[in-house]
Amino acid sequence: METASPSQSSLRERSRAFIASSLGLGLIALACVNGLSAQLSTTFLRGTVVDAAGAAISGAQMKLCEATSGFSRTVATNGHGEYQFVQVPPGTYVLTASAPGFASNKKEDVILLVNTPATIDFKLRVGGTETLVEVHDEAAALNNVDATLGNAFDAQQI
Repeated sequence: METASPSQSSLRERSRAFIASSLGLGLIALACVNGLSAQLSTTFLRGTVVDAAGAAISGAQMKLCEATSGFSRTVATNGHGEYQFVQVPPGTYVLTASAPGFASNKKEDVILLVNTPATIDFKLRVGGTETLVEVHDEAAALNNVDATLGNAFDAQQI
């Protein structure tokens, strides 16, 4: 059996070290690419919510729903009426804006594409409070026996 010379053994160790470091770098690069692809397979949606006069509506509830996947997320607008949805899967969504004292507004067929940020602004009109009016009245008596007409007379008319 032949023994390796010191230079051959040093060469083998350097080769093994090179292969090990190359594999390590390859794995790190693969992990970075996977992380990058996860970030690139989503999108971003933002916008503002204002009233009819253009004033920001703070605390408006923004709901983003995608019926096919069941994805749903709700955020509130900030003090400037701005909202944002980050890392949203691409798809076709329904976006609803609602705030106390305002009528809700809904935008359907909002198409969000991969890595393509979208901006959707809302202008809400005053309303949204429901008023229930109940009317209680008795129907006039209907004579369904014969064709005579009757009128009520008081003492003064007689």
